[in-house]
Amino acid sequence: MADLPSAKGPSLDGPGPDLAALNHQSLLRLGFAFAVSLLAASTAPPGLALPLLNSLLFLCGAVASVAAAVVGDRLLAPHFTRWDEAAALTLLSLVLDWFVDPVAVEAALRAATPIAP
Repeated sequence: MADLPSAKGPSLDGPGPDLAALNHQSLLRLGFAFAVSLLAASTAPPGLALPLLNSLLFLCGAVASVAAAVVGDRLLAPHFTRWDEAAALTLLSLVLDWFVDPVAVEAALRAATPIAP
């Protein structure tokens, strides 16, 4: 498998990065984060699946932003970066938050909590 070009930009003595390969890699990471979050949230009780998915996507966005800072991705680049992944995951989390019903979550938590004797 060929090495992917650097996300930091073209080197001084070589061709520029393959933007399509970098975009493909970024979209795969984004899809993987969403799929793992959805799989984990699907194991929750019915009333808690959506709030758990919301929280997991927000957590994935935070992890992507830390990874972007550690790797040194540029904020404005001609291709998708980890910053873009973090923004997409956080935005999706905020949109899902509109559909979370606090009353239903409280009822699901009460139903899932065992009653002490």
